[in-house]
Amino acid sequence: MESVDTYSQVLGALYGISLGDAYGMPIEMFTREDIQKKLGEVNCLLPGQECSEISRGFLAGETTDDTAFSMILCEVIIENHGKVDSMCMVKKIKEWANNNTKSQNVLGPSTKRAFQKIEDGEKLEVAGQYGTTNGAAMRILPVGIVFDYRKPDIFMKNVVAACLPTHNTNVAISGAMAIAAAVSCCIRGGSLNDMVTESKKAAKIGASQGYHVSEADIATRIELAIELVSADKNWNETLDDVYNVIGTGLATEQAVPAALAMAYYAAGDPMLCAKYCANVGGDTDTIGAMACGICGAYSGISSFDPSSLQTILTVNHLNWEPVAKQLVQYI
Repeated sequence: MESVDTYSQVLGALYGISLGDAYGMPIEMFTREDIQKKLGEVNCLLPGQECSEISRGFLAGETTDDTAFSMILCEVIIENHGKVDSMCMVKKIKEWANNNTKSQNVLGPSTKRAFQKIEDGEKLEVAGQYGTTNGAAMRILPVGIVFDYRKPDIFMKNVVAACLPTHNTNVAISGAMAIAAAVSCCIRGGSLNDMVTESKKAAKIGASQGYHVSEADIATRIELAIELVSADKNWNETLDDVYNVIGTGLATEQAVPAALAMAYYAAGDPMLCAKYCANVGGDTDTIGAMACGICGAYSGISSFDPSSLQTILTVNHLNWEPVAKQLVQYI
Protein backbone atom coordinates (compact mmCIF):
# COMPACT_ATOMS: atom_id res chain seq x y z
CA MET A 1 0.00 0.00 0.00
CA GLU A 2 1.27 3.50 -0.87
CA SER A 3 1.83 5.93 1.96
CA VAL A 4 -1.30 7.90 2.90
CA ASP A 5 -1.05 11.16 4.84
CA THR A 6 -2.62 11.34 8.27
CA TYR A 7 -5.27 13.91 7.38
CA SER A 8 -6.46 11.75 4.48
CA GLN A 9 -6.67 8.77 6.82
CA VAL A 10 -8.60 10.68 9.49
CA LEU A 11 -11.00 12.08 6.91
CA GLY A 12 -11.32 8.61 5.40
CA ALA A 13 -12.17 7.11 8.78
CA LEU A 14 -14.86 9.73 9.44
CA TYR A 15 -16.46 9.49 6.01
CA GLY A 16 -16.14 5.71 6.26
CA ILE A 17 -18.41 5.78 9.29
CA SER A 18 -21.07 7.65 7.33
CA LEU A 19 -20.63 5.55 4.19
CA GLY A 20 -21.13 2.25 6.01
CA ASP A 21 -23.98 3.74 8.03
CA ALA A 22 -25.83 5.02 4.94
CA TYR A 23 -25.27 1.84 2.93
CA GLY A 24 -26.61 -0.33 5.74
CA MET A 25 -29.45 1.95 6.87
CA PRO A 26 -32.23 0.75 4.50
CA ILE A 27 -31.92 -2.92 5.42
CA GLU A 28 -30.97 -2.67 9.08
CA MET A 29 -32.02 -5.87 10.89
CA PHE A 30 -33.06 -7.62 7.66
CA THR A 31 -31.98 -11.24 7.44
CA ARG A 32 -29.67 -12.34 4.64
CA GLU A 33 -32.67 -14.08 3.11
CA ASP A 34 -34.82 -10.94 3.33
CA ILE A 35 -32.18 -8.87 1.56
CA GLN A 36 -31.81 -11.38 -1.25
CA LYS A 37 -35.57 -11.79 -1.71
CA LYS A 38 -36.49 -8.11 -1.57
CA LEU A 39 -33.46 -6.47 -3.18
CA GLY A 40 -31.28 -9.21 -4.65
CA GLU A 41 -28.09 -7.36 -3.82
CA VAL A 42 -27.29 -3.98 -2.27
CA ASN A 43 -24.57 -2.24 -4.28
CA CYS A 44 -25.48 1.45 -3.99
CA LEU A 45 -27.04 3.95 -1.59
CA LEU A 46 -30.74 3.14 -1.23
CA PRO A 47 -33.63 4.91 0.52
CA GLY A 48 -35.29 3.44 3.59
CA GLN A 49 -37.61 0.54 2.89
CA GLU A 50 -41.36 0.90 3.30
CA CYS A 51 -41.53 -2.54 4.93
CA SER A 52 -39.07 -1.45 7.64
CA GLU A 53 -40.18 0.30 10.82
CA ILE A 54 -36.56 1.37 11.32
CA SER A 55 -35.66 2.89 7.94
CA ARG A 56 -39.05 3.87 6.49
CA GLY A 57 -38.94 7.52 5.42
CA PHE A 58 -35.15 7.81 5.23
CA LEU A 59 -33.62 9.24 2.06
CA ALA A 60 -30.95 7.45 0.03
CA GLY A 61 -27.64 8.33 1.67
CA GLU A 62 -29.21 9.41 4.97
CA THR A 63 -27.29 8.39 8.07
CA THR A 64 -28.40 7.32 11.55
CA ASP A 65 -27.19 7.49 15.13
CA ASP A 66 -23.95 5.74 14.13
CA THR A 67 -22.82 8.91 12.38
CA ALA A 68 -24.50 11.26 14.87
CA PHE A 69 -22.88 9.66 17.93
CA SER A 70 -19.48 9.54 16.22
CA MET A 71 -19.78 13.25 15.48
CA ILE A 72 -20.80 13.86 19.09
CA LEU A 73 -17.73 12.04 20.37
CA CYS A 74 -15.54 14.11 18.03
CA GLU A 75 -17.10 17.26 19.47
CA VAL A 76 -16.52 16.01 23.01
CA ILE A 77 -12.84 15.33 22.31
CA ILE A 78 -12.34 18.71 20.64
CA GLU A 79 -14.22 20.72 23.27
CA ASN A 80 -12.31 18.99 26.07
CA HIS A 81 -8.93 19.61 24.44
CA GLY A 82 -8.10 16.07 23.41
CA LYS A 83 -9.81 13.89 25.98
CA VAL A 84 -13.17 12.19 26.53
CA ASP A 85 -15.53 13.61 29.13
CA SER A 86 -18.35 11.15 29.91
CA MET A 87 -20.87 13.67 31.19
CA CYS A 88 -20.29 16.01 28.27
CA MET A 89 -21.03 13.09 25.94
CA VAL A 90 -24.25 12.26 27.80
CA LYS A 91 -25.49 15.83 27.54
CA LYS A 92 -24.81 15.95 23.82
CA ILE A 93 -26.49 12.61 23.10
CA LYS A 94 -29.57 13.66 25.09
CA GLU A 95 -29.71 16.93 23.18
CA TRP A 96 -29.48 15.05 19.87
CA ALA A 97 -32.22 12.59 20.88
CA ASN A 98 -34.54 15.40 21.98
CA ASN A 99 -34.08 17.31 18.73
CA ASN A 100 -34.17 14.41 16.27
CA THR A 101 -37.61 13.18 15.25
CA LYS A 102 -36.24 9.82 14.09
CA SER A 103 -34.11 9.14 17.17
CA GLN A 104 -36.56 6.71 18.76
CA ASN A 105 -36.38 4.50 15.68
CA VAL A 106 -32.60 4.16 15.82
CA LEU A 107 -31.57 4.73 19.45
CA GLY A 108 -30.21 1.45 20.82
CA PRO A 109 -31.73 -0.45 23.77
CA SER A 110 -28.68 -0.14 26.03
CA THR A 111 -28.51 3.62 25.51
CA LYS A 112 -32.24 4.09 26.13
CA ARG A 113 -32.07 2.07 29.36
CA ALA A 114 -28.97 3.85 30.63
CA PHE A 115 -30.37 7.29 29.89
CA GLN A 116 -33.50 6.48 31.83
CA LYS A 117 -31.35 5.47 34.80
CA ILE A 118 -29.37 8.70 34.55
CA GLU A 119 -32.66 10.65 34.45
CA ASP A 120 -33.66 8.77 37.62
CA GLY A 121 -30.51 9.98 39.36
CA GLU A 122 -28.28 6.90 38.96
CA LYS A 123 -24.51 7.43 38.92
CA LEU A 124 -22.86 7.27 35.49
CA GLU A 125 -20.76 4.20 36.26
CA VAL A 126 -23.86 2.31 37.41
CA ALA A 127 -26.23 3.47 34.66
CA GLY A 128 -24.40 1.46 32.02
CA GLN A 129 -24.00 -1.75 33.99
CA TYR A 130 -26.32 -3.70 31.67
CA GLY A 131 -25.11 -2.28 28.35
CA THR A 132 -23.97 -5.23 26.27
CA THR A 133 -24.96 -4.14 22.75
CA ASN A 134 -22.68 -2.64 20.13
CA GLY A 135 -23.53 1.00 20.92
CA ALA A 136 -20.17 1.71 22.56
CA ALA A 137 -18.14 0.16 19.74
CA MET A 138 -20.35 1.98 17.24
CA ARG A 139 -19.28 5.44 18.38
CA ILE A 140 -15.68 4.69 19.45
CA LEU A 141 -13.81 5.33 16.20
CA PRO A 142 -12.91 8.98 17.04
CA VAL A 143 -11.16 7.72 20.18
CA GLY A 144 -9.12 5.33 18.05
CA ILE A 145 -8.26 8.16 15.69
CA VAL A 146 -6.91 10.45 18.39
CA PHE A 147 -5.36 8.06 20.91
CA ASP A 148 -2.39 5.79 20.25
CA TYR A 149 -2.97 2.10 20.94
CA ARG A 150 0.75 1.85 21.78
CA LYS A 151 0.14 3.97 24.88
CA PRO A 152 -2.24 1.55 26.61
CA ASP A 153 -3.01 3.46 29.80
CA ILE A 154 -4.24 6.69 28.22
CA PHE A 155 -5.81 4.74 25.37
CA MET A 156 -7.91 2.55 27.65
CA LYS A 157 -8.80 5.44 29.95
CA ASN A 158 -10.46 7.32 27.11
CA VAL A 159 -12.15 4.24 25.61
CA VAL A 160 -13.66 3.43 29.01
CA ALA A 161 -14.79 7.05 29.46
CA ALA A 162 -16.64 6.83 26.13
CA CYS A 163 -18.30 3.55 27.16
CA LEU A 164 -19.03 4.35 30.80
CA PRO A 165 -22.49 5.99 30.84
CA THR A 166 -24.27 3.45 28.64
CA HIS A 167 -22.05 0.37 28.19
CA ASN A 168 -20.00 -0.11 31.35
CA THR A 169 -19.68 -3.88 30.94
CA ASN A 170 -16.77 -6.17 30.20
CA VAL A 171 -18.11 -7.31 26.83
CA ALA A 172 -19.01 -3.82 25.55
CA ILE A 173 -15.70 -2.32 26.62
CA SER A 174 -13.81 -5.26 25.13
CA GLY A 175 -15.55 -4.71 21.80
CA ALA A 176 -15.00 -0.96 21.89
CA MET A 177 -11.31 -1.47 22.68
CA ALA A 178 -11.01 -3.81 19.68
CA ILE A 179 -12.57 -1.34 17.23
CA ALA A 180 -10.64 1.64 18.64
CA ALA A 181 -7.35 -0.26 18.43
CA ALA A 182 -8.06 -1.32 14.85
CA VAL A 183 -8.61 2.29 13.76
CA SER A 184 -5.69 3.56 15.83
CA CYS A 185 -3.39 0.98 14.26
CA CYS A 186 -4.47 1.83 10.71
CA ILE A 187 -4.14 5.59 11.28
CA ARG A 188 -0.58 5.00 12.48
CA GLY A 189 0.54 2.97 9.48
CA GLY A 190 -0.28 -0.59 10.54
CA SER A 191 -1.07 -3.32 8.03
CA LEU A 192 -4.40 -5.15 7.99
CA ASN A 193 -2.73 -8.09 9.74
CA ASP A 194 -1.39 -5.67 12.36
CA MET A 195 -4.93 -4.29 12.71
CA VAL A 196 -6.29 -7.75 13.51
CA THR A 197 -3.49 -8.50 15.96
CA GLU A 198 -3.89 -5.22 17.84
CA SER A 199 -7.69 -5.50 17.95
CA LYS A 200 -7.41 -8.90 19.63
CA LYS A 201 -4.85 -7.61 22.15
CA ALA A 202 -7.04 -4.62 22.99
CA ALA A 203 -10.13 -6.81 23.31
CA LYS A 204 -8.38 -8.93 25.94
CA ILE A 205 -7.36 -5.84 27.91
CA GLY A 206 -10.85 -4.36 27.71
CA ALA A 207 -12.44 -7.58 28.96
CA SER A 208 -11.08 -6.82 32.44
CA GLN A 209 -13.03 -3.56 32.68
CA GLY A 210 -16.59 -2.71 33.67
CA TYR A 211 -19.29 -4.90 35.20
CA HIS A 212 -18.75 -8.55 34.39
CA VAL A 213 -21.89 -9.67 32.58
CA SER A 214 -20.66 -12.00 29.85
CA GLU A 215 -18.20 -14.84 29.30
CA ALA A 216 -17.98 -14.17 25.56
CA ASP A 217 -14.34 -13.74 24.52
CA ILE A 218 -14.27 -11.06 21.84
CA ALA A 219 -10.65 -11.77 20.89
CA THR A 220 -11.40 -15.43 20.19
CA ARG A 221 -14.43 -14.51 18.11
CA ILE A 222 -12.39 -12.00 16.12
CA GLU A 223 -9.89 -14.74 15.32
CA LEU A 224 -12.68 -17.08 14.22
CA ALA A 225 -14.27 -14.39 12.05
CA ILE A 226 -10.97 -13.68 10.31
CA GLU A 227 -10.48 -17.41 9.66
CA LEU A 228 -13.95 -17.58 8.07
CA VAL A 229 -13.29 -14.73 5.64
CA SER A 230 -9.83 -16.06 4.80
CA ALA A 231 -11.23 -19.27 3.31
CA ASP A 232 -11.30 -19.64 -0.48
CA LYS A 233 -14.99 -18.97 -1.18
CA ASN A 234 -17.03 -16.47 -3.18
CA TRP A 235 -18.27 -13.38 -1.38
CA ASN A 236 -21.84 -14.60 -0.90
CA GLU A 237 -20.65 -17.85 0.69
CA THR A 238 -18.27 -15.88 2.89
CA LEU A 239 -21.04 -13.55 4.08
CA ASP A 240 -23.22 -16.60 4.76
CA ASP A 241 -20.48 -17.96 7.03
CA VAL A 242 -20.14 -14.71 8.96
CA TYR A 243 -23.92 -14.37 9.30
CA ASN A 244 -24.49 -17.98 10.42
CA VAL A 245 -21.39 -18.62 12.54
CA ILE A 246 -20.41 -15.25 14.04
CA GLY A 247 -23.77 -13.52 13.83
CA THR A 248 -24.49 -9.93 12.84
CA GLY A 249 -26.95 -8.82 15.52
CA LEU A 250 -26.89 -6.06 18.11
CA ALA A 251 -24.73 -8.03 20.55
CA THR A 252 -21.17 -6.77 20.83
CA GLU A 253 -19.78 -10.30 20.53
CA GLN A 254 -21.43 -10.57 17.10
CA ALA A 255 -21.18 -7.10 15.57
CA VAL A 256 -17.56 -6.32 16.48
CA PRO A 257 -15.97 -9.53 15.12
CA ALA A 258 -18.21 -9.28 12.04
CA ALA A 259 -17.13 -5.68 11.39
CA LEU A 260 -13.43 -6.48 11.73
CA ALA A 261 -13.86 -9.47 9.43
CA MET A 262 -15.63 -7.34 6.80
CA ALA A 263 -12.85 -4.72 6.87
CA TYR A 264 -10.22 -7.43 6.51
CA TYR A 265 -12.14 -9.26 3.78
CA ALA A 266 -12.53 -6.03 1.80
CA ALA A 267 -8.73 -5.57 1.96
CA GLY A 268 -9.21 -2.06 3.35
CA ASP A 269 -11.37 -0.86 0.44
CA PRO A 270 -14.23 1.19 1.96
CA MET A 271 -16.52 0.96 -1.08
CA LEU A 272 -16.23 -2.82 -1.29
CA CYS A 273 -16.59 -3.03 2.48
CA ALA A 274 -19.82 -1.00 2.37
CA LYS A 275 -21.28 -3.50 -0.09
CA TYR A 276 -20.27 -6.49 2.02
CA CYS A 277 -21.63 -4.99 5.23
CA ALA A 278 -24.95 -4.02 3.66
CA ASN A 279 -25.45 -7.52 2.28
CA VAL A 280 -24.35 -9.46 5.36
CA GLY A 281 -27.66 -8.81 7.14
CA GLY A 282 -28.44 -8.00 10.76
CA ASP A 283 -27.22 -4.68 12.18
CA THR A 284 -25.95 -3.60 8.80
CA ASP A 285 -25.58 0.12 9.45
CA THR A 286 -23.54 -0.26 12.64
CA ILE A 287 -21.35 -3.05 11.28
CA GLY A 288 -20.87 -0.94 8.17
CA ALA A 289 -19.99 2.19 10.14
CA MET A 290 -17.32 0.37 12.14
CA ALA A 291 -15.88 -1.63 9.24
CA CYS A 292 -15.87 1.17 6.66
CA GLY A 293 -14.40 3.55 9.22
CA ILE A 294 -11.50 1.13 9.66
CA CYS A 295 -11.11 0.84 5.88
CA GLY A 296 -11.17 4.61 5.47
CA ALA A 297 -8.45 4.92 8.09
CA TYR A 298 -6.37 2.36 6.24
CA SER A 299 -6.81 3.57 2.64
CA GLY A 300 -7.57 7.28 3.02
CA ILE A 301 -10.19 9.53 1.49
CA SER A 302 -9.03 9.01 -2.11
CA SER A 303 -10.31 5.41 -1.96
CA PHE A 304 -13.95 6.56 -1.83
CA ASP A 305 -16.37 7.02 -4.71
CA PRO A 306 -16.82 10.82 -4.95
CA SER A 307 -20.47 10.62 -6.01
CA SER A 308 -21.38 8.53 -2.96
CA LEU A 309 -19.61 10.99 -0.67
CA GLN A 310 -21.40 13.90 -2.32
CA THR A 311 -24.78 12.25 -1.81
CA ILE A 312 -24.06 11.63 1.88
CA LEU A 313 -22.75 15.18 2.34
CA THR A 314 -25.75 16.76 0.61
CA VAL A 315 -28.51 14.65 2.17
CA ASN A 316 -27.18 15.00 5.71
CA HIS A 317 -25.70 18.51 5.42
CA LEU A 318 -22.58 16.79 6.68
CA ASN A 319 -18.99 17.97 6.35
CA TRP A 320 -16.33 15.97 8.16
CA GLU A 321 -13.44 18.10 6.84
CA PRO A 322 -13.26 20.73 9.64
CA VAL A 323 -13.64 17.96 12.23
CA ALA A 324 -10.80 15.97 10.69
CA LYS A 325 -8.54 19.04 10.69
CA GLN A 326 -9.18 19.57 14.40
CA LEU A 327 -8.70 15.92 15.34
CA VAL A 328 -5.36 15.74 13.52
CA GLN A 329 -4.02 18.33 15.96
CA TYR A 330 -4.44 15.88 18.84
CA ILE A 331 -2.75 12.88 17.20
